[in-house]
Amino acid sequence: MNFRFVGAERAAAHKRATDLYVRDGLGLRTVAQQLGVSFGLARRLLLEAGVELRPRGRHRPG
Repeated sequence: MNFRFVGAERAAAHKRATDLYVRDGLGLRTVAQQLGVSFGLARRLLLEAGVELRPRGRHRPG
């Protein structure tokens, strides 16, 4: 599938991706799966939203 998020849809995708990645602590691949988009698009959405991406590898909270 090919998704094009524009306007309000893109803003909603930014928020959803940010919530999944930052608040819920999910990995980038899981965020992509939850949104039904590619890894690259999920990454782009997070970067556009100003999210600082975690280093690669398993995330181990504090």
